[in-house]
Formats: sequence, structure tokens, C-alpha cells
Amino acid sequence: MKSPESILEKVQRKHLDFNFETLPQQMHDISGIRIIVRFEDDIVAMERRLEKQPDIKVLQRKDYVTRPKSNGYRSLHLILAVPVYLAAGVKAVTVEMQIRTIAMNFWASLEHELSYKKNVQHQAELRQELVEKAQLVHQLDQDMNDIKNQIRSEESDSMS
Repeated sequence: MKSPESILEKVQRKHLDFNFETLPQQMHDISGIRIIVRFEDDIVAMERRLEKQPDIKVLQRKDYVTRPKSNGYRSLHLILAVPVYLAAGVKAVTVEMQIRTIAMNFWASLEHELSYKKNVQHQAELRQELVEKAQLVHQLDQDMNDIKNQIRSEESDSMS
């Protein structure tokens, strides 16, 4: 759950209407979940599983894995309508789901810390270094995915 301070900051930054009825339609990440997977292939596999869920609807998809942000950030963001069961009945609630690899999450946690800390010396240089490291993280994710696929391919060949 996003903290009240974080909600207020985002409302002010994005000039949103601070109304308890309309805010959930404007701000989709008030509540959310982050799924950390081992391999890039698992990101797509997880998305496919979600799409098959009859009670979950994918409303929006932001693919920062194949099209990273300019700072190097990679993750798949899905805005979902999920059912919440209340005494008065079922209500669809909008949540954000982020799916990323362990390496993407490691990088993003450090980038987030730099972005939200004040008075960090050499901040511009550190930002540039993080952009460069994002490329290394991506290469590592691809290499690990390739190794996993090779291992699994050889396992299936030996069973044939």
C-alpha cells in the first residue's frame, strides 16, 4: 500500500483531483504487488498466467523490459482489475503489478534510493553510473536466461 504521504506527494506532483471517489481511477498504484522472478522468460510466463485468470482483467500494460526508461529502469507494469469480496458484494479494484527479475529489482532498489535521497554528493555522476550498470544488469539477465535455456534443452534431449 502506498503511504498517505506518498499518495499526497503524487497527487500534488501530477495535479490530480484529491477526491476519494475519483482518485483510484486516476492513481492505479495506491496498492500493488511486485513479483520477482529469476529469468526474463518468467516475466512473460507470469503475464500469460495472469491473462488466463477469469477474475483478473489486464487494463494496461507498460513494457519497460523491452523498452526501458531513459535511466535504464526495466520492469513489466500491469494495471489490473482484481476482485475484492466485501459484505455488500464483489468490487473490482485497480492495482499495479510489477514483474521483474532479481537483477532488475537489485538495480531498481538502488536507483530508487538515489532518486529519493536528498543531499547525495556527486548525484549526477552516480545517475550516469547507474545508467551504465543497467546495461550490465540487462546483459547478465540475458546471459543467465540463455544458460537456463541451454541446461533445460540438454535435459530434454537426454530424456528423448
